[in-house]
Amino acid sequence: MHHKVSVDLERLRLGLQQPTTQFSDSNINRTGISSVTTLTMLTIPLSQYFTQIPNMTTTKPILVVLGATGVQGGSVISHFLSQLPCPYVLRGVTRDPASPKAVSLAERGVQMVMANFGDPASLDAAFSDATAIFSVTDFWQGFHHPSCRKEAAASGQSIGAFMRDYEAQHNKNIIDAAAKVSTLERFIFSGLPDTTRLSGGKYPHVYHFASKGIAEDYGKVAHPKLWEKTSVLYAGFYLENQLGPAGVLFRPKLVRSGKA
Repeated sequence: MHHKVSVDLERLRLGLQQPTTQFSDSNINRTGISSVTTLTMLTIPLSQYFTQIPNMTTTKPILVVLGATGVQGGSVISHFLSQLPCPYVLRGVTRDPASPKAVSLAERGVQMVMANFGDPASLDAAFSDATAIFSVTDFWQGFHHPSCRKEAAASGQSIGAFMRDYEAQHNKNIIDAAAKVSTLERFIFSGLPDTTRLSGGKYPHVYHFASKGIAEDYGKVAHPKLWEKTSVLYAGFYLENQLGPAGVLFRPKLVRSGKA
């Protein structure tokens, strides 16, 4: 089954001519989860989301990409590296600049900087002088990490509930840091809807949605000026998920009569 990015593409452009309003809850069916049918993000060129910012000086604008070595952030980096000349100074944010993926990007001209989403000071440094920021976090990386599981057990929470709060706080830190950048003209927040709130509590355990939805609601209230120049992207299910080790959980299975 294909999926579609449930956003208005025209509202995701990075043009400077007029501010872009963030994704609105009006597209969410409040009696359920979503009224929008989805297509894979891979079918939509990234140029739909970003317009080249005119280079009015000899210095290119800075595009900061979180999750630069991951799927979403990596696709943004790859798109702009494919443009010659690249319209931006690309700055990739990673926890480990010495990792093979980070080194490979650095060799291709990307400024790779170290930052930890749990360390606001490191985010301030990573966002310095940014013109645009693409923000994405990975719920599942922490979900499977032994240290997070140990902390969850010590707190008496399930790993899902612990990661909901953990990722929500990381996204709040990112939003707080972005709000302080005086040069920022566009903030792109890769989020997901808060299914607990939108379902009236019917679906309280979709933690990887709730974590990002909580942070989005926080950004709207805590930083309205930032949200005036924010685009919220709801990405669909990656087709790569069908091909990875866990793909067996998602791929359709042929069932013959009486046999699975």
